[in-house]
Amino acid sequence: MPRSRSPLLLPLLTLLGVLTLHGAAWGQAFGWAEGDARNPGPGVLLPEIHSAPWFQTWDLWLWTQDERVVVAQFVTSSAIRRLALKGSARVAIADLRQPGSRALEQVRRGDRGYDGDRGDWAGSENPIRVNFHQSEVRWQGETLHFAMHTRGVTMEVALTPQAPWWWPGHGRLRLREDPSRFAQVLFLPRARFTGTLRMEEGGDTTPISGVALFASTLTNAMPAALGHTWHRFVTMRADGMTLLAGSALVPVDDGFAAQPYVAAFLDGREVFSSTQATLTLGPAQRDRRGSGTYDIPRQLLFSARRGQDELQIVVDVGRMVLAEDLLSKLSPLVRGLLARAMAPMDYEHEATYSARLTIDGHVANIAGAGWLTSNYAR
Repeated sequence: MPRSRSPLLLPLLTLLGVLTLHGAAWGQAFGWAEGDARNPGPGVLLPEIHSAPWFQTWDLWLWTQDERVVVAQFVTSSAIRRLALKGSARVAIADLRQPGSRALEQVRRGDRGYDGDRGDWAGSENPIRVNFHQSEVRWQGETLHFAMHTRGVTMEVALTPQAPWWWPGHGRLRLREDPSRFAQVLFLPRARFTGTLRMEEGGDTTPISGVALFASTLTNAMPAALGHTWHRFVTMRADGMTLLAGSALVPVDDGFAAQPYVAAFLDGREVFSSTQATLTLGPAQRDRRGSGTYDIPRQLLFSARRGQDELQIVVDVGRMVLAEDLLSKLSPLVRGLLARAMAPMDYEHEATYSARLTIDGHVANIAGAGWLTSNYAR
C-alpha cells in the first residue's frame, strides 16, 4: 500500500549563517496565496540556478508493487558565490510490510561537500539537470529521471507524470521586506515509475515499479526568516487517492502564525485544495538533540472547508525514522557561530492517518499509512 517526506520543508538550513552576507531580511512573510500568480510546472524548478543564496531539496517517494516504500532525498545549495555549488544526497529505504518492526532498512548519505574542495554539484536549465557525484535529477521530455548512487545504494528510476503539477496557492512564501526572497514548494502528486534498486555494494540489482510522488522545495532566503517550523504530510493509496498537507509557522507582528494547506487528488485529478486550512497540534513530546530542544507533536489535525466541500486529516505521528542536526555537517567554527541564532533539525516520521473528505455531499472516510517530515529552523 502506498505511503509517504519530504520535506517539509527545508533540510536546506545547513549553511544559513553565510546568508547574512547578502543582507537577508528577518521579518514577516506573505502567505501561500499572496503575490503574483504563476503556473506550477517543471519550468519553475530551477529559476536562476546559480544565484546565491540557494537551497533546494528534491524529494521522492516510491511505492513499489511489493509494498516497499523508498524515500529518497537530493539536496543542493549555494551559500555565496565563493562557496557556490555545494550539495548532498541522502537515500532512505523503508519497508511497511512488517508493521511494528524496524521499518528503516538503510540510510545512505553522500558527502555534504561543505569543506570547500569536495562535493560540488553542477546544473543546467535546458534540459533541467542537477547532478552531484554520481547522483542526478533530470527532466527530459515528459519524464523525470532520478538516480541515487551513494555508499553502496544504487537506485535509478524514471517517472512518467499521471497528474498536473501542483502547489499551494501561488506556490511561494515571500518576505514582505524583500519580496524577491521566497520559499517555494512544488508537487507532482502522482506518477508511474520503473527502475532498478540495489541496496548493498555487490548486492543484487532488482527491478522495481509502481507509483510515485515527487516534491521540490527551494528558498533563496534564510529559511528561519520565512518560517519557524515546517511540517509536511504525504500519502498515496492503492485506490488512486493522494493526500497532501503542510504548514509553515511564519512570523507576524506579535509572534508566529501557521500557514497550512491541504489537497486531495484522485487518480491525479485535484478534487479538493485550500490554503485557508487550519492546523491543530496535539500534545508534544520534547526531544533534545545537539544544541536545541524540539517539541514534536504526536498528532496533527489539518482541516479546511471550501463552500460545502470539506477535508479533514488527522495525522498520528509514529516511529521516528531519522533525525538530523543540520549544523552537524559544518565546521566547528561555523557551527558555533550559527548555533547562537538557530538550531535547525530535520525529523522524518512514519505516520498513520484518518481522513474525511466531503465533495458535493458525498462523504468518504479513509485511513492508512503516510510519511511526515518536520523541520525546525530554530
